Amino acid sequence: MFPTKKAAQAAQVAELGKLDAGTFDDKTKGTITLAEYAPTYLAARSGEVKPRSLENYEAHLRIHIIPKWGSRRLRDIRPSEIAAWWASMPATPGRKNTYRTLSNLMRMAVDDGELRDTPCRVRNVGTDLSKPRPYFDKEAVRALWDASSDDMRAFLMVVYGGGLRISEALGLDRRHVNLETGEILVEQQLQLTKDNGSAIVPGTKNGQTRLVWLDGEELAAAEAYVKRHPVFSNTMPFFLNERGKRLSKNEVYRDWMRTRVEAGYPDARIHDLRHSSLTHLMQAGGTMADVMAFGGHKDIRAAQRYQHSDPARLRALVKARSEATG
Repeated sequence: MFPTKKAAQAAQVAELGKLDAGTFDDKTKGTITLAEYAPTYLAARSGEVKPRSLENYEAHLRIHIIPKWGSRRLRDIRPSEIAAWWASMPATPGRKNTYRTLSNLMRMAVDDGELRDTPCRVRNVGTDLSKPRPYFDKEAVRALWDASSDDMRAFLMVVYGGGLRISEALGLDRRHVNLETGEILVEQQLQLTKDNGSAIVPGTKNGQTRLVWLDGEELAAAEAYVKRHPVFSNTMPFFLNERGKRLSKNEVYRDWMRTRVEAGYPDARIHDLRHSSLTHLMQAGGTMADVMAFGGHKDIRAAQRYQHSDPARLRALVKARSEATG
């Protein structure tokens, strides 16, 4: 209540001014909690992104965002709180991706009229915080092969030879591998499902199919594997488990844990073989375009990770430069 009509009119004029300036605070907006708004965000994104991306958004919300912010009303979440939360998380790519999910949710809340402005204002979030990935020289790669069982050895050699992601190698069918030419068509992958199962998903991580090639001992390992495990149809999986079904990630990881310890590289990841393969390709004279095509990269920043310096190669380049310039 206002003491006089004049005071009421003055207050009305002030509020109308805020409305015109875009600073009016509608107390009825933003009262929904983040947990209540999250399904609206996911439903809207489901028609815009790939299923795998949507699963990642769901995981970010379930594991990190809702436990922290779920009970809070959208309008009550302050920029300083978001900044402190960001600073408290380990500086990993996972932190960046989680923050982006929260930021996108808040921007949608602004578009929906629930918020006047987003509280997500942390700067330089897009900076690539991933640590340089280790890579192995061919001697170390061979040590990992030699510590493996025959079938695991074949799997690791195909991963290395084709520069494949583990999901791509597990997604291979016999029809995808031409043992006469060494050509592999990479067009699908094995992905985990919400119920902790797995399913073949068309396409690769970036949605593109590509051709890669095996040669030398890697091709010989693939040939030997097929002789040990003949199948009646080219639509059968290339890599099989003991029951004759498609080899799973869990089965590979169980064998890998033993392999890497026995080889003397207890912290090695299977993905390091792909990284090493693409690094060796570049060190052998491959261009950035070659590495991007072979590894299936759209972003040149990802391919740049394979530009490790090799001292012997650098010395040879210096010698060649000296000879060329007199």
